[in-house]
Amino acid sequence: MMRSRAGTPVTSSWQTVPTCWSSLRPRPTFSAKLAHGLADDALSALALACQAPVLVAPAMNGKMWQHPATVANVRTLRERGVDFIGPEEGLLACGYEGLGRLWPVAGIVERIREHLSRRPRP
Repeated sequence: MMRSRAGTPVTSSWQTVPTCWSSLRPRPTFSAKLAHGLADDALSALALACQAPVLVAPAMNGKMWQHPATVANVRTLRERGVDFIGPEEGLLACGYEGLGRLWPVAGIVERIREHLSRRPRP
């Protein structure tokens, strides 16, 4: 089991790393919830309660990523200091090709490490 620097357990999967330092969820719903202050699940509640930097790795159909509502939510979150990694172009889960693909997991993990290394030491 992974542990944080404080020694507390960190739950992780390819979809989410629910620590105060990083939150990854490849769906547009998470960005919308975070932008509008909705906390109806554990990850959204954690992200809203957390005072640490947040990293979001979105993945969705390109039309969803380019929709004005998504664009506005991402703009709002960036203005609040949320960092985004991706999406990239490629074959999408829906069968289309284009913008919206989740970044490679190795790249996401590297960005998480970068975020953690910038964390002020107690």
